[in-house]
Amino acid sequence: MSGVATPGFWGMDTARVQEAAEAWGRAAEVVAALRDRLARRLTGTAWHGADAEALRGRWWKQEAPVLDALGHELADLAAGLREHAAQQDETSAVPAAASAPVLGGAMAAPAGARAAGPSPTAPSPARPQSTAPPPTLPTPAAALPQASPGYLHRDALWLPDGVEAPLELAGSHLAGHVAERLDRGLATQVGLLSAGGELLGLWTADLGQLEGDASHLGDLVEAWASGQRVPTVAELGAAGLVTTGSAAVVGMEALTGRDSPLLDDRPGGRLTDVRITSGGTAPQDLVDLVLGNDALRVPNPEGDALAAGNIGVQTLRPADGGEPVFLVQVPPTEGARIWEAPGAWGQQGASRDWASNLRMVAGQDTAAMDDVRAAMQVAGVPAGSRVMLVGHSQGGIVAARLAADPTFNAPDGASGGYEVTHVLSYGSPVQTVIPARADTATLNVSHAPGLAGLGIAGDPVPLLDLQGIGVDGSLPVGSRHAEVVLPGYPSDVAGWLPANHDATGAGDDPVGGYAGSIARAARTDPDLVTLQAELEGTYLGPGVLVEESAVVTVGRGAVGSG
Repeated sequence: MSGVATPGFWGMDTARVQEAAEAWGRAAEVVAALRDRLARRLTGTAWHGADAEALRGRWWKQEAPVLDALGHELADLAAGLREHAAQQDETSAVPAAASAPVLGGAMAAPAGARAAGPSPTAPSPARPQSTAPPPTLPTPAAALPQASPGYLHRDALWLPDGVEAPLELAGSHLAGHVAERLDRGLATQVGLLSAGGELLGLWTADLGQLEGDASHLGDLVEAWASGQRVPTVAELGAAGLVTTGSAAVVGMEALTGRDSPLLDDRPGGRLTDVRITSGGTAPQDLVDLVLGNDALRVPNPEGDALAAGNIGVQTLRPADGGEPVFLVQVPPTEGARIWEAPGAWGQQGASRDWASNLRMVAGQDTAAMDDVRAAMQVAGVPAGSRVMLVGHSQGGIVAARLAADPTFNAPDGASGGYEVTHVLSYGSPVQTVIPARADTATLNVSHAPGLAGLGIAGDPVPLLDLQGIGVDGSLPVGSRHAEVVLPGYPSDVAGWLPANHDATGAGDDPVGGYAGSIARAARTDPDLVTLQAELEGTYLGPGVLVEESAVVTVGRGAVGSG
């Protein structure tokens, strides 16, 4: 491409080539995410017998390698484009006195210069372009938030470029090969344990779940070792806890001969009811979004285990009469209380339980995310539609994780995915998560910790991801993410968490909780003012019409269901 004459440029348009490289890279992530999701569902489904083993064997021997190869090929293409663009930039470099301003990442030709080739008065340093194929990079860690880039995407200032690149690629290749062998070893060990358990009459139904949890932990470590991304402390810690817990469950089941619902990771998306109404009043401000989310919670004053939960999907017509947009509401953790095991930790049918909290902090795709996908499908949200997600507490994690999934928040809004334009969360630990689309705006509201007299203020839940700090001390970088920290509500120990974490105050008082805090800060906090302005006329405010509202009751079915 370096010899092609392009009007106004010397050589290739490197900005366009870099854009193409990013597109190929995102496509690789989509393929890898699909492969991982299919593998998790296959290994985590409670299905036994010759047919089940034949299907799993065919998947690992035939289908999975095809997807792996496709992901590698797409990643290779992206790496090759980046390399050639970098070579072109270096080849086309000219002395500062003769160079024209950089426009869009490409060097504009000075007046009087030929369309292609170096200026006759300011020759570029000659450098032959490599014709060797680009090095093969490991498949990107899929469906995982890019908290902080790994060493492959950083410049080590203490190493010359000619030394740094080969060392990094060699280290990345080595880490990838080691991880691949470990994955194969894990699959072999699980297979042997399953076969041995069946011979001995032991219960081994959840070995697939253990394998999936261990593989996810391995993916995080591999991404770090191969230089793709730096996992966060919260991700690694939660993934380690989940894997350890699954191992303990497998051991307990082998000893007792009974299936345990602890940490059960069965798929969600099982619909039990859909209530659709036409018309209504559109939300007018951010407070209406908070109150609308809270209204979807299932009444449960006794804290009983729930069979399912609600997801809200509104079809809105913007004030300018353009194409409909969709507002998706995800309520917080519901059902059995945190200390009630196994009810709160995998037994209940409602997907947003405490085990789901742990799995999502670890970066896993959960049944709670399946519920949202199913609700949007039954509500008739077309692929490629503009969508806003609103979530409280765990609902905010669900929203953020979906926005980070390139198969859901699709780069081009197609391929069965959507264009997530905004995510509003409150009381949620979401600083770890970066959306798949750079133009997705995310905002999280929390209450600042503090002491006032004998009272305690602040919401501890948004701090559970440790502010997204990486294992190397780095912090996540999101181009359009905002953290709004508002004053908390001083309270005694007994009332501290409800006062600071709930959507409303005692007795559903909208002056308290997050609704009250956002109402008081909506006209003064610059991030809230900006968000309100961006949403007006599209998702809320005068002129926006509600075409249809759907309340979808959905969950993951009883323990032991597929």
